[in-house]
Amino acid sequence: MRVPRYPTAAGALEGGQTNPPDGFPEKLAKYVPAEVLAFYVPALGLTGVRTDHVALLLLTAVGVVGTVLYLVVAARKQPGSNAPVWFYALAALAFLGWAIGTVPEVAGLTGLSAGVVSLVLPISVFLIPGIDEAITTRS
Repeated sequence: MRVPRYPTAAGALEGGQTNPPDGFPEKLAKYVPAEVLAFYVPALGLTGVRTDHVALLLLTAVGVVGTVLYLVVAARKQPGSNAPVWFYALAALAFLGWAIGTVPEVAGLTGLSAGVVSLVLPISVFLIPGIDEAITTRS
C-alpha cells in the first residue's frame, strides 16, 4: 500500500490520465477502510451496544485500532509499501471523526455540545486530507 498521493488541481495523474482530483469528502473516505466500517456499523446494531457506554467505547476503540491494524496488514502485503506513521495516525483520526460525526451515541460520549459535534465531520473532511497533503508535499 502506498500513501495516497492526490492529483494536482490541474488533474494530472500518474500514467498520463487526466481526471479531476478527489474532493475532501472522497479523500477522507480513503482513510477508513470499508472493511472496518463493515464491522463497525453492524456491530452498532447489536442489542444494547448503543445504550451501554462501556460497550460503545470498546467498540469504537476496536474500530480505531482495527483501522490502523487493517492498513498496516494491507501495506505489508503490497511490495514496496512505505506508508509513514503519520498516515496511520490520520486514518485513526478520520475514523474517530466519522464515528463522532455520524453516530449520535458516540458523539454523546465526548461531552461536546450539539453545535460542536455537528462540526466534527466537516472539520475532519476538510483538515485531515489537508494535513496529509501538506505533510506529503513537504516530504
